[in-house]
Amino acid sequence: MKKEGLERFVNAQEHDFARALQEIKNGRKTSHWMWYIFPQIQGLGHSPTAQYYAVKDRKEAEAYMKHPVLGSRLLEISGELLKLNSCNATEIFGWPDDMKLKSAMTLFEAVSGEPVFGSVLDKFFDGRRDPYTLDFLNKETKASDQKTPHFQKMPLKQKEGADPAEDIQKSDDKFEYTVGNHADLIRESAAKHQIFGGRHDYTLEDYEALPEDMRVELSDGQFFEMFAPTLGHQAVSMELSFQIRDFIRKKKGNCSVFAAPADVQLDGDDRTIVQPDVMIICEKKKLSKKRVVGAPDFIAEILSPSTKQKDMFLKLMKYKNAGVREYWMIDLEKERIITYDFEEDDIPVIHGMEETIPVKIFGGELVIDFSEIKNAAEGLAL
Repeated sequence: MKKEGLERFVNAQEHDFARALQEIKNGRKTSHWMWYIFPQIQGLGHSPTAQYYAVKDRKEAEAYMKHPVLGSRLLEISGELLKLNSCNATEIFGWPDDMKLKSAMTLFEAVSGEPVFGSVLDKFFDGRRDPYTLDFLNKETKASDQKTPHFQKMPLKQKEGADPAEDIQKSDDKFEYTVGNHADLIRESAAKHQIFGGRHDYTLEDYEALPEDMRVELSDGQFFEMFAPTLGHQAVSMELSFQIRDFIRKKKGNCSVFAAPADVQLDGDDRTIVQPDVMIICEKKKLSKKRVVGAPDFIAEILSPSTKQKDMFLKLMKYKNAGVREYWMIDLEKERIITYDFEEDDIPVIHGMEETIPVKIFGGELVIDFSEIKNAAEGLAL
């Protein structure tokens, strides 16, 4: 059979998606649609049908997620899995379709970063990813690297007599590396994700020894470089803060709202300091003279290319485990808001930028009008 691009999935789902969705809602897969509802990377299945509906590479998987029908359907049906009481994939799908689910979630998490796929893996597979899928993706990346000239990151040599905090060296390629007075705090230009230092034993003492104009976060003993926010980012942060502040003032409440940069000693120890974009603290005892000590009640992070992966995965789990009650991720690029009410459950809710969204820590009495927030960022760089 000759493959027909993504239309092969659209055609196959035309009559089966509604049935597949209902079967998932009922908690049991009873008909045959796994290949084109939860597709796998090419090379895992060997039957003609499995090969026909296999996703050929990372590029096609990315296109699948960006497709206006296929991507939204995959998000929808994956979200329904999180609503089920059962955590047993074999009970719902049978064997070997339970393993196909694991490989599909691993694939689309890797290429899209959508949190719902990781949540499915956490719920049904104890957070384990499919090693075969990751192996195929890694081999594809290595093959691409061999075809494309790349630059090896070389150790930087500090100039003799130079101030370590000001020592900046540039390579001949498009990346710029900066070394501060801690050699394991490394950054590269915003063209790529941050490079993190190899050490995991930094403490609050090291954090406070950094130059005052250097913005970093400390997470479990490791430094993360932070880039200056865009104007659109700042506009959203300010408008959200204003709406929260006005509500608290009108209600004469005891909570306080803060916007970055403001330090949070999240776990109450000396190994983690974060700077959420917007946060609400309702326990005055957590407010010291210099920083917040303990978990805020509410946190909102505005996603950017340089922080998206960290905010959607690392911080998501850090905030949940620290005791944050509610967490919002504002995705300006995709015009959506992903909200978590950790006091209720771990299932994310996805909202559009034209919606009004209730703040659950206030019992829904405060409703944020995101159309106003969207207008505030109109025309500004995101």
